Amino acid sequence: MGCSSTMKIPKKQRSILYISLIILFLSGAIWWGANFLIKPETEIDSFIYTSRSLSLEIHGGVAMVVLMVLGSLIPNHILKSWRAKLNRRSGVLLITVFVLLILTGYFLYYADENLRNFSSTLHLVLGFLLPFFVIGHILRSRAFRRKENKRRVGRVKIQERAVL
Repeated sequence: MGCSSTMKIPKKQRSILYISLIILFLSGAIWWGANFLIKPETEIDSFIYTSRSLSLEIHGGVAMVVLMVLGSLIPNHILKSWRAKLNRRSGVLLITVFVLLILTGYFLYYADENLRNFSSTLHLVLGFLLPFFVIGHILRSRAFRRKENKRRVGRVKIQERAVL
């Protein structure tokens, strides 16, 4: 099956998703840096504490936006692409990473200490790797579309020659 325009995420929705993911990544990275890289033993203790708290609040709030956008992708992007057998491997990988991030984010607040520690590590690793998974999925989609467009152009040229 060819690539339908409904499988490509609309521009506004794509912009919201990408901006939210960038803010999510940056807020997580700032929290990680303030939590693990900087030791609060100087006069900037309050700045570090504020950075940690604010970045965590932003991270949680933007995560909710990402959850809504991901949910909105199900009918017109995920399901239609699945039925058309498009980009399944990277799509399943990306969905798996998002599900694990959602679960580990939940466990950071509501699990016992052992599961919380494991979830924290997994959440950090997956969060830092997420941009690579997203970019990989996008690049695979674009490569597929370019290939499909070349096929269509070739078919049109063949049909034009047949008419002449």
